[in-house]
Amino acid sequence: MPTNERIQTVRGTKDILPSEIERWHHIESVIQQWMERYGYSEIRTPIIESAELFYRGVGEATDAVGKEMYVFPDRGGELLALRPELTAPVARAVQQHGLAVHAPLLRLWYYGPCFRYERPQKGRQRQFHQVGAECLGATAPDADVEIISLAWDILTSLADRTSLQLVLNTLGTAEEQQRYRALFVEYLERYRNELSPVSRERLQSNPLRILDSKDSGDRQLLANAPKIDQVLGPASRAHYDIVRMLLADAGIPYAEDPYLVRGLDYYTHTVFEFRSTRLGAQDAVGGGGRYDNLVAQVGGDPMPGVGFGIGIERLLLAMDVPTSSEQPWNLVVFIAAPSSTRLWVQRIAQWVRHTCGIACVTDLQFRSLKAQLRTAHRQRYSLCVILDEPIVSEGRCIVKDMRSGEQSEVPLDQATICEHIRALLATA
Repeated sequence: MPTNERIQTVRGTKDILPSEIERWHHIESVIQQWMERYGYSEIRTPIIESAELFYRGVGEATDAVGKEMYVFPDRGGELLALRPELTAPVARAVQQHGLAVHAPLLRLWYYGPCFRYERPQKGRQRQFHQVGAECLGATAPDADVEIISLAWDILTSLADRTSLQLVLNTLGTAEEQQRYRALFVEYLERYRNELSPVSRERLQSNPLRILDSKDSGDRQLLANAPKIDQVLGPASRAHYDIVRMLLADAGIPYAEDPYLVRGLDYYTHTVFEFRSTRLGAQDAVGGGGRYDNLVAQVGGDPMPGVGFGIGIERLLLAMDVPTSSEQPWNLVVFIAAPSSTRLWVQRIAQWVRHTCGIACVTDLQFRSLKAQLRTAHRQRYSLCVILDEPIVSEGRCIVKDMRSGEQSEVPLDQATICEHIRALLATA
């Protein structure tokens, strides 16, 4: 690459700019609020993990691992991966640090970037951000409902609930899935040549993923395919019945989809997906399910679990958009001044930040007062302290309310300035 050529972001990654960050902060604030209300503790795992964690935990035949995972050897020859999801890392952390020894029931939540090599499109990036929660140690269907309720509360706090839909299915136990897989493959083998190329490939590697196919020909074939409920035993049926009963009692509406599998090998029993009418054909904003064998698969003692993940970029698209395009005023004090009054600039900035406890910024370039005031208005700062040299020499400054345009002269006194600023911002 020529040395003078501009370097851009890597394809499938995106800068989060200052103009966008407020929406991210809002989402993060709502998420943390609901996690605390449900009694979930935050856990942070590394972005890089042993690739074996995902091969064993998620499944090498899944798209997330087999086709989309970023895998590379380090200088010592160990095969590493950028995490494509966060449930397997949480399961690894639980067994590695013996978290279940002192707390047989764990409620954990996480938030951070994940990586998948897929075709970038609206709301889907190669680096994306995911929030999720995991409840480990409980086999009862009540845990499934707690996790679904937590995700539902987060989503409906950020998006219109009429635009959201919860979709449910059950996959039964691992043994029941194997019986169903045999029935399903036997049925599809009769129509192998009519399947889409992707589904023909999946018929060998991961046949249940064919249930996710959006190909119209595949969908016609699936209409007469065996259903999972043909192989469910009484215990699995009872588990699913209780999940549906508790959701109905909680007032959380749901639809059922016998084709929902979620695409990761570790799921057992309940699987669910949240869909938004604002996302078009790719309408999933998040989802999850139960995974009673995952912790054992990554080297720990058997421990049941259930969890969810929500894609933040998808959530941003599904969120309510403010009806007004006008940006709100920031509760920030801006100091406009020439360089000749720089001592007063620093003094007042310190007073505002430390005595008033209010955000304050200064120009630092000491452009003309007119240019500085334009910046204050463009950035939507609520107040502006103007240190015009003639007024400063008389021991006064101007405090301008940028929202109303009104301004007044105030003595250059710490207590007086702070009292005046607090009084103005109290009207915000």
